[in-house]
Amino acid sequence: MPCTYLQFALKTNPVEAPISVCYREKPDVVYLQEVIHKTQELLIQMLPSYQCITGSNGRLSYFNVTLLRKDTTKYLDHSVLPFHSSTQGRHLIKIKVNMFTVYLNNSRKEKFNVLGNIVRTLLIR
Repeated sequence: MPCTYLQFALKTNPVEAPISVCYREKPDVVYLQEVIHKTQELLIQMLPSYQCITGSNGRLSYFNVTLLRKDTTKYLDHSVLPFHSSTQGRHLIKIKVNMFTVYLNNSRKEKFNVLGNIVRTLLIR
């Protein structure tokens, strides 16, 4: 039996694992790194119960994504903050959600000391 594009993509794409985990475990928040635009489209299509927050500015070929489960989190706001010292165009997604004022930060670690200082600064504010 021929498979659909979606079935083929799930078999050949590394996005299969996070989609499977979301269906099985139903996490409230999922952090993903090095996501490409086609993968983001697939995540949005396959996970309609999650809101997809992206750090993409349209210029990068890959970026961070945070998924928020719609029935357990209420998205309030987000911003994308650049790492000015990054040589690879890194950024941080700062997301404000419901329940308590919680900031969820997602970034690929380039240098632990730089990231640690930024996260400590954000948590202190």
